[in-house]
Amino acid sequence: MRSPRPTAWLLAALIGTTACSGGTSTNGSAGSTTDSHVATTTARPALTVVGAPAEYGQYPDDWVLPGRDYDNSRAARNTSITRASVAKLAVAWKSPVGGALSTVPVIVGDTIVVQDSSGAISAIDRANGHRRWHTKSYGAMIGPFGVVVADGRVFAMHGTKGVVAVSLASGKELWTREVTTTPTAGVDIQPTEFDGIVLVSTVP
Repeated sequence: MRSPRPTAWLLAALIGTTACSGGTSTNGSAGSTTDSHVATTTARPALTVVGAPAEYGQYPDDWVLPGRDYDNSRAARNTSITRASVAKLAVAWKSPVGGALSTVPVIVGDTIVVQDSSGAISAIDRANGHRRWHTKSYGAMIGPFGVVVADGRVFAMHGTKGVVAVSLASGKELWTREVTTTPTAGVDIQPTEFDGIVLVSTVP
C-alpha cells in the first residue's frame, strides 16, 4: 500500500530506440470528450462471458477488468514485447494524475481510466496521453483502489466508505453509494462488476 502524494505520472512505453514523436505531456481539460473517444475495432473475435459487461467482449485484447479478466490472470496476451525487445522500450508519453496509483490502469479501446490516491478519476487518450476528463477528488485513500468499466460507466471508490459511478464518455457523476455499516469499516479494494452488480469488499 502506498501513501498519497501530490502528483504522480502515468507512463506509456513503445518499442523503439527513441520515444514516439507524437507523444506529448499534457494536463488536458475536464469534461471534454465524446462517445467516439471510446469506439475502436479489434481483429479478434469477441469474448463470451454471460454476465460480463459489453466492453469485456468488445475489447478482448484490452484491460477492462481489475486483474485483466475474471480469472485475475494479470496476463498481457498478444503483446509484441519480448525478452529481446523489452530493453528497447522508450517513453511514448506521460500524463499527470493527482496522486499515487495502487492498481494498474483500466484500458477500454482508445481510453485509459485510472483513479489516483486523491480519489479523482481520469480518462486519458491511449494514443497520446491527453487527458479527456478529470473528476473532483472523492477523498484520499491508501489502497488498493482503482476502477472498473462496465456498459459505458466507470465505477470507482468514493473515499474509503463507498462507490461512485461516472460516465465513461464524459466523467459526469451518475450516483454514489456508501457501503460501510460501522464507523471503523472501510473499502480498500478496487471494485469489479458482473451481471449488472458492482462488487466491493469492506474491512473492519
